[in-house]
Amino acid sequence: MTDTCNRGHEWTPSNTYSYTDTYGKYRRKCKKCTLILMRAARDARVARRASQPPPPARRDNETVKCTRVNRLLHLQDKLERETRAWLRHDIQAEIDKLQCG
Repeated sequence: MTDTCNRGHEWTPSNTYSYTDTYGKYRRKCKKCTLILMRAARDARVARRASQPPPPARRDNETVKCTRVNRLLHLQDKLERETRAWLRHDIQAEIDKLQCG
């Protein structure tokens, strides 16, 4: 048996923990190496999170109202241009729903 782990840390009782692997074999691990790996994994997660774009800002009531008005104007314009009766009915129902809400 060696006196150090692969990274050169000593096998002391305070630096070693033991476990049984999936094959039933007794193993020991270096606590310092485990901490190094955990820090590296955490740093990778932080870097990955930092590289992602921020979540979209919450919309306030004025923005929602403006969006609804724009949608209403768009639907009214679409209704004027639409010639198919069955589609006009659906557009009108959507306009009514927006006007009530």
